[in-house]
Amino acid sequence: MIFIDSGAIYAIFDKRDINHSVASLFFESNVNKNNFIITTPVLVECWFLIESRLGSYCSKKFLEAVNSHIFNLREITYIDFVNALKIEKKYSGINFGLVDCLSFSYIERNKIRSVFTFDRKHCNIYRPVNLKFLNILP
Repeated sequence: MIFIDSGAIYAIFDKRDINHSVASLFFESNVNKNNFIITTPVLVECWFLIESRLGSYCSKKFLEAVNSHIFNLREITYIDFVNALKIEKKYSGINFGLVDCLSFSYIERNKIRSVFTFDRKHCNIYRPVNLKFLNILP
């Protein structure tokens, strides 16, 4: 299982994104080997970014990818929310956003080790309580 964040998904869809080539190559090389997990907050954040920057054609393609399980949608729980608030408080000087904290909480609860992201700064700072570090991909 690989958790994929909004920035990595956006880079896959936007050919002008600085990370597009790397994101697309990594995704295409791994899509049949691994489950790419997203949560509902990531879904909404991605849809908004893609819709507002790339238009409805691309945002519909993204939703079709989720619907066909290319991106496996998972729900967050109230426990994830409570833990996200604790993460935000613990790392208050870092300014993690709500979606970041909810993602970290989900990753922690589900013991996910690998994250497909270009946000290396945040992922290198955050330490899950049950892991020594996150495996940041690509």
